Amino acid sequence: MYTGIVQAVRPLLAVTPYPGHRQFTVDLTPELLDDLKIGASVSVEGTCLSVTEIDGTRARACQSPRSTARR
Repeated sequence: MYTGIVQAVRPLLAVTPYPGHRQFTVDLTPELLDDLKIGASVSVEGTCLSVTEIDGTRARACQSPRSTARR
């Protein structure tokens, strides 16, 4: 469960299933991208995820197999 400070609410563009995990794609503003780095923690629907890719204004993060199993 993410317990940090919420800086913004942004659209979830895609949820892509893969064997054992899911990848979430979120659209971010340039201001939010200023300090965002690969490996940074982001909250998606209250779950803390690590950023795995940044492409333009889109950030992608994967839900771990452990989190997927807790659904």
